[in-house]
Amino acid sequence: MERSREILRLWRNLTTETLWIWILKLLSKRPMHAYVLRNELSSFGFSPSRITCYKVLYLLQFRGYVKSRKLGRRRYYYLTKKGREELRKAIKLIKEVEEKLKS
Repeated sequence: MERSREILRLWRNLTTETLWIWILKLLSKRPMHAYVLRNELSSFGFSPSRITCYKVLYLLQFRGYVKSRKLGRRRYYYLTKKGREELRKAIKLIKEVEEKLKS
């Protein structure tokens, strides 16, 4: 099925433009290094660039939603309490928007 420009724009806004939510969701399950995290994102149906993933990870870390720890040659990222709370708020907001669209 071919998607309209509007639907493609919506898809981009709900995936790549909100990458931080998807990253927090994955890290809520377990700590991951960036390579695995990027591969796991493909399970949601999109594959952001490596640079984009790192930019978002660094921003999340700067804001205190994610911390990292170097183990061997890899840096593992994990969710902080603040990050878990922000994810909860984001999911709640998405549900509220969905309810408004359904009404």
